[in-house]
Amino acid sequence: MKISGCVAFVTGGASGIGRGICETLLQCDAKVAIVDISNERGREAVITLGEKYGTGSITFIRCDVSVENSLKEAFSRVLSLWGCIDIVCNNAAILDEDNWNQTLNTNLGGVIHGTLLAIDNMKSGSVIINTSSTAGLAPWKLAPVYCATKHGVIAFTRSIAKAAIRDKGIRVNCICPGRTDTEMDFPRHRLTKEEIEAQDSLPKQPVADVAKGVVELIEDDSKIGEVLVICVTDGTKYKQFLDEI
Repeated sequence: MKISGCVAFVTGGASGIGRGICETLLQCDAKVAIVDISNERGREAVITLGEKYGTGSITFIRCDVSVENSLKEAFSRVLSLWGCIDIVCNNAAILDEDNWNQTLNTNLGGVIHGTLLAIDNMKSGSVIINTSSTAGLAPWKLAPVYCATKHGVIAFTRSIAKAAIRDKGIRVNCICPGRTDTEMDFPRHRLTKEEIEAQDSLPKQPVADVAKGVVELIEDDSKIGEVLVICVTDGTKYKQFLDEI
């Protein structure tokens, strides 16, 4: 798919990896809906990015992805504004082990609802990109609930991809960033001083590297149910899994 002229819907788009995805898609001449729970960050993003890429190409919609009706309303507003949605990036996530229900509903529930709504509202040839993490590929003792949600994103994406392309002509793929330079942090209050120092010593990759991977998954029409891992220590590679059961 060529991104130029497409309409993109990006959850968690006001900051971090989502913000990077939004800016990269704008650079590719897409129209972008920043879908985020933070009014302050969303409005700031529209102002800042609008100055660079034009206010007609960007909009902000406040949405709590953990609430299905909030996501439905966000989809309806974008469809009313621009008439279609070609790209959906289910990216919103939190890292809050103390509030595990909200973490589960946001990180996994938001991706599931977002994907199903996208399939219902998008035309053939459209693309869905779900954001997981390298924490979805291996155990992470520091954040087991977050880790579980990210494993779930991968499993859900791979499981639904064949049906989505067969029934609707929509491709569904997954991005798995490693440690990235964003405001999201690990639960420091659960760690010893030595564990904090060990985590802080790990290198971080720029958000732009992750956004570049998202573009690759969007533009390559052969990618269906793929999991693209982007990690500063290992580079970019597609993860191989066992065949489906």
